[in-house]
Amino acid sequence: MKTPEGAVNQDSTGKSCPRFRFQEVRWMGKLNLLSCALGSMLMLLTLATGCSSTKPVAQSEGQGKKRVFHVAYDAAWAASRGAADLDNMLVIKEDKAAGFILAKRDIGLTTFGDDVAIWVRPLSARMTSIEVLSRRKGPPVWPPANMEKPIMKNIATMLDQ
Repeated sequence: MKTPEGAVNQDSTGKSCPRFRFQEVRWMGKLNLLSCALGSMLMLLTLATGCSSTKPVAQSEGQGKKRVFHVAYDAAWAASRGAADLDNMLVIKEDKAAGFILAKRDIGLTTFGDDVAIWVRPLSARMTSIEVLSRRKGPPVWPPANMEKPIMKNIATMLDQ
């Protein structure tokens, strides 16, 4: 038997209980749909950003932005390592003898993350070459950014050049 809107039903014991409304069911259905959509987007985002390897960047020497500085190797190494810390990168591997720093940057507002490699090569006692290569993770985003320039600028600032 139908009861008017807002009426109170009685259960088998004779106690009154509020009537279950159809509108509440629709609201709960929308909430579940929203939860599923947000969960799916979070899962796709995790898959897009979590399935990246730094290996291609580490093997790409000669493809980055390169600059020669008139400083000794130790000063160039310290500035390169400092620039990685300054740019909020997580250094994964560093080898001063080989002149190599491998780092990554986590997801941000304009990126799904970056893999960064820095090579420091002595040319003479007072000249050092530094190369920076940055590769984006995940799908392309807008605006595209070249993270090599700010890293190289930080290195140059630390070396006063």
